[in-house]
Amino acid sequence: MGCGWLRMLTTVVLLAAVIVTASAIGCDEALGKVQPCVIFVVGTGGETPAPKCCSGAQLLDKIAANSPADKKALCECLKQFAQTFPVNSYRASQLPILCHLTTNLTLSPDLDCNN
Repeated sequence: MGCGWLRMLTTVVLLAAVIVTASAIGCDEALGKVQPCVIFVVGTGGETPAPKCCSGAQLLDKIAANSPADKKALCECLKQFAQTFPVNSYRASQLPILCHLTTNLTLSPDLDCNN
């Protein structure tokens, strides 16, 4: 099971590399920053996200806070990525709280990228 997730995650990250955005950070780079968060939002990790997850999410949070266009681009990227694996909705909703994010961006297929 672990190798299957890793292969799928690698494939998604590679596919995301072809998504072109006007963001300050590309989708592929953004996904690399939140990759450590996947284990938390699917519910197979510990009760809190790993420090590397939060540091990556905080970097994206700062980028999103500086520009509505960047926030929307990051939101669309994260939303599309989160549709590729089984997200635990509760854990996804806790990620911004536990990582002290201001923009509420998280890994969820239910993100509303118009707000």
